[in-house]
Amino acid sequence: MTFSRRLVCALMVTLSPAAWASEHSSVPAEAAARAPERVVGFSASASLDVLQDWVSLSLAHQVEAADAAAVQRQLKQVLATALDRTRAPAAASQLELSTGAMQVSPRYDQSGRMNGWTGRAELILAGRDLAAVSELAGKVPGMTVAQVRWSLSPALRQQTAEQVQAQAVQRFRAKARALTEQFGFKDYSLREVQVSENGAGRPVQALMARSMSASAADGAAVPLEAGRSTVSVSVTGTVQLRP
Repeated sequence: MTFSRRLVCALMVTLSPAAWASEHSSVPAEAAARAPERVVGFSASASLDVLQDWVSLSLAHQVEAADAAAVQRQLKQVLATALDRTRAPAAASQLELSTGAMQVSPRYDQSGRMNGWTGRAELILAGRDLAAVSELAGKVPGMTVAQVRWSLSPALRQQTAEQVQAQAVQRFRAKARALTEQFGFKDYSLREVQVSENGAGRPVQALMARSMSASAADGAAVPLEAGRSTVSVSVTGTVQLRP
């Protein structure tokens, strides 16, 4: 794993009530007196690059025919055969197997007139065992690889986020101590703090997609190579300096 650490610090020191009131004469003295003193706001962050360990393969079959019923019938046959071939080996390798989108729509010629129907069905293989996913995808009859999506498994994402969060909090505390000394105070107390993952407080998505045209019916394993995802955590807050 390659560590990529970033530290972002933005400082804001509030004026004392008296000074603030003198610069804003229209503000009542009572409101100025209630304004917090010696408050510093800043942020700290940490990040970590990790190798993606979860792959999701979308296999697709597309067909055209003169009527919608024929298209749907062919899609059902291909999908049923694919499921029969993959259920047992997917379960044995602890892979996730599911059907994806299935649609039938009109087909039009260059003049804009409908001249038939087209349809598409998907089968999705996913898991952490890249070799098993690759090998099984190459044995699905009548379907081609439409998309490969890489991400972090929930377990690895949580483990990485906890590690990065600990680093970000440690940096925040270190910055708070440094600022306390630099401003000439002896101690500080924590006022407010927000911890956000990937800088936005949302679960890590970190997905990579690649289009592929390789056939999955030739029996050969589908070549797969994982990318990397960056998990980042930011800690933003304010502290009150104490003499």
